[in-house]
Amino acid sequence: RLRGDDEVALDRLLTVRQEMDRQPQLLDWYWGLLQRWALAGLHLSRGELERAHQEADLLVTCASATAERTWQALAWDVSARTAFAGDDPRQARDLIERGLAALEGVEAPVAGWQIHATAADVFEALGETGSAHSHRMSSRDTVLRLAASFDTYEASRRTFLTSPAVARVLDTAAVGRAL
Repeated sequence: RLRGDDEVALDRLLTVRQEMDRQPQLLDWYWGLLQRWALAGLHLSRGELERAHQEADLLVTCASATAERTWQALAWDVSARTAFAGDDPRQARDLIERGLAALEGVEAPVAGWQIHATAADVFEALGETGSAHSHRMSSRDTVLRLAASFDTYEASRRTFLTSPAVARVLDTAAVGRAL
């Protein structure tokens, strides 16, 4: 998503979708996952829950048809975040548990930090503070491991660590440690 310009981001994502439909390519299935994930997140950030839900459902269907565990987890994560935004923490919990199950036995830090951050929010809302804290720490630890992997790319590392979603994980984790 382009920072701060939702209309431009939406226009570009829909243009990509039209182009993919007009001229199918071999790896469209993969790029389609990214495009659906971005659209679901964009609609969610704009408060367009029905559209976010539609994109998230399509993403879950598409990702589940692949062996890509990272994409499966990211699909369940955006579905859970959509349910959570719609004030349904119990459904969000069911969805997040599916995402966590997709990551069992695999190393997928790009999805891992995000799904654990969402799980922390969901469990906190359900009053399960121990689980929330555990997921918050898992998210934080994964973020820090990912950041360390940028050791020779300081600008990329800084961009990653200061992105709003990552900064929130680190801030929330600090608060959680202080409790």
